[in-house]
Amino acid sequence: MKQSHEQRFYPWAYEGHGLRLRVLGLSLDARPVELVEPNAASLELGGSWDHAALELELRAPRRLVRRLVAASEREAAPVAVLLTLRCPRTHLRRRVALEPWPSHEGERFELPLALARHELAGLVELDAHLIRTAPLPAPLEDARLASRPGTRLAASRTLTLIIDQPEVRAGNYLDVQYRRFSKDPSAPDSRALYRLELQNEAPILYLNAEHESLRATLDSKGTRGPRARVRDLVFERIAASVWTQLILRVSARLVEDGEPAYDWERAVLDQWLPRLYPEHQPDLRQPHLERDYQELPALLTRLDALLQVEGKLATLATKLMDELS
Repeated sequence: MKQSHEQRFYPWAYEGHGLRLRVLGLSLDARPVELVEPNAASLELGGSWDHAALELELRAPRRLVRRLVAASEREAAPVAVLLTLRCPRTHLRRRVALEPWPSHEGERFELPLALARHELAGLVELDAHLIRTAPLPAPLEDARLASRPGTRLAASRTLTLIIDQPEVRAGNYLDVQYRRFSKDPSAPDSRALYRLELQNEAPILYLNAEHESLRATLDSKGTRGPRARVRDLVFERIAASVWTQLILRVSARLVEDGEPAYDWERAVLDQWLPRLYPEHQPDLRQPHLERDYQELPALLTRLDALLQVEGKLATLATKLMDELS
């Protein structure tokens, strides 16, 4: 059995992970927030806030610039650092910084970033690029070097800001309904708690209405106490299964058809590709998912570890034990 994998390359010298982008500081509504992992590929901006201020650091090594421009240009390299912001849920795309090379500190750039909460939802992606700012003169033209202004020469690993955590019970991409499984011929077992239906244009999550004592807990709105902790744990268990099924269904669609067919499939990709493949550039993540779908056990292992962390399984279980003790 043979497999072929598509890989994409720029037709000129390019460094896909040549830049380093990280968060140095964060404040929400002028209140400083302690950073647990400054070098992490993602940063959670949870809670209630209106304005956020980030202090970003970007490093662009001099050796990188020397390799990507002609020798005669290196004294005053015609390049600049570009920082872009993308929010798929709100369709926001914005250039947030453009700094000429070099910065006043050489290869290190300090980039402040201001965010307004009302413009954002779900995930926000920050990408840094090194771009040409002037054409390569004709006498210096080299097929190995980029020649046009605006051409990307290098990039950083994407930094993902988590604005909203995914919530299955809020109906994210899902119509959540109660149904008696004993009267549902599609239910695998009348004793089951839930089932996900993917046969129609939009997925539907059915919860078994026959578990009446549990329904009161699932519908509760409280934030404290054993009932709230049990509810959160149950929904975490449901969410892990639902997200796995949704991601696998979208992966199968990509392998079979090459592109998503429905809006919810695109939304699932927008939400989970940055989390599954934070080390890759956005345009390379979908091909990696298609490849990993061909090696399903490895993809399931990656998904399971990710969903445990995203769903905060250990934290929810600990809170329940604290309530019971």
